[in-house]
Amino acid sequence: MYTAKACARIIFRRGRQIGLFASRQLNSAYPCKPLVELWLGLRQHGRRSGHFESLIMRKIWNLPAVILSLALATGPALAADPMIEALDEAFLRELVPFGPDDQLKLAECDDSRFLTCTHIWGPLDEDDAARLQMGGMPSGSRLTIIAAESTRESDFDRVLASYTDAVPLPELGPQAVWSAARSQLSMRTDDARIIHVNTDRIEGVDIEALAIAVMLHILAQP
Repeated sequence: MYTAKACARIIFRRGRQIGLFASRQLNSAYPCKPLVELWLGLRQHGRRSGHFESLIMRKIWNLPAVILSLALATGPALAADPMIEALDEAFLRELVPFGPDDQLKLAECDDSRFLTCTHIWGPLDEDDAARLQMGGMPSGSRLTIIAAESTRESDFDRVLASYTDAVPLPELGPQAVWSAARSQLSMRTDDARIIHVNTDRIEGVDIEALAIAVMLHILAQP
């Protein structure tokens, strides 16, 4: 029986031959069909729009399979089975360019209000310690993932009402949108979660493609 993570490993290994994989082996790997079709849809969309060339084609197709099997970094103690977890540093470095002096300063999750996983990286800053002591965050590029339970499909309507520039992402699902103004992807998943992927001060990559890649990684977790 294939798990979502096992299916993702198969797809990553196949890389640019994913189309061949789908056409010749989809029946034998039927449990992987939904994830395969998701990747195919993203690739097709990427070719039409060009938005994903810099990341999906150049980065995601070449991710080593071992990235998906790395243990995820954890922050403060959370529920035994949290909806999301912090990204592993190795995986994050595959997705975004780290400068020679950049370090991962923070990768932790907090559920004091909504379950929020924050990742911050950049060169060391002498003021970071003072910021942390005052309850703030270190300086640098930031990737934030927020998750909340959703009992009704109409919950997503409230998310949409907060956007003025929501662009549907049907490749991810019927309830998935991208906001360029917020640099944020929001989605209601089939397993009744609303997840936001927010980017801030990240340069050198297509941030919409980055958010989609992170969302795909989250969806691939068992």
